[in-house]
Amino acid sequence: KKRIPGKKRNKKKYKFQEYLEKSVIANKTVIPITQECDVCNINYDIVYDLDKGLEDLSLVGRTVGLDFDKPRSIKKTPKQRRRSFYSQLSMDQLEKIADIFKTDFVLFGYKFEFYK
Repeated sequence: KKRIPGKKRNKKKYKFQEYLEKSVIANKTVIPITQECDVCNINYDIVYDLDKGLEDLSLVGRTVGLDFDKPRSIKKTPKQRRRSFYSQLSMDQLEKIADIFKTDFVLFGYKFEFYK
């Protein structure tokens, strides 16, 4: 691996469950997007749901005058990938995450049932 000058490396690698427990639930270093920026007051030209995959992203690119290379095929869809990560969590952890991000769940149409 090529080292990037000035970039400190975190020697300890967290598993997804540990990361959520320490960074999101306990320390709240990751906050809902609705607290991070004023999502509702921005006049968007395009909104794209990445859960739909990368296939239609070229349509978005052409709309804004960009030409994307054809996306590589991916082994798992974003939904499958998310489900595999969240399946590692206990129901208590899932409920805490859903409570912390409840405004994001509503705004972006996420369903808590998907993560169970």
